[in-house]
Amino acid sequence: MGQLPSSKLSLKAYVQIILITTVICAGAYFALGPWAGVKASLSFLPLWTAAEWGHWLRIREALRCRVCDFDSMLYRRDWKAARRKVEIKMQGLSDEMQAQIRAEIKRIQDLRPNATNKSVEKTPSA
Repeated sequence: MGQLPSSKLSLKAYVQIILITTVICAGAYFALGPWAGVKASLSFLPLWTAAEWGHWLRIREALRCRVCDFDSMLYRRDWKAARRKVEIKMQGLSDEMQAQIRAEIKRIQDLRPNATNKSVEKTPSA
């Protein structure tokens, strides 16, 4: 498993945003005049927004479980919706795979002795 991306944009990303903004400003200055170059400096805001949005999507994808589709971001917002999503994914898996996933969940929960998981109800086994 790879390292998770940082929750903040890197210095490299900010430098890239500034360089792209500079190129846009220079192009507008030479093509349309001095005031267009000044106005083009506002392109920094949508570029920054796009970079933050893209970074957030990468973090969300890195946190999502590849096996059961657990989405921690969705869990923070609405745990019932996150649970439904996992249950739908689990229905399509074989019983053996479901047992492996449940064993892994149990192993992870045992690693955290102080954590109690009151919001997760046990599902009846068939």
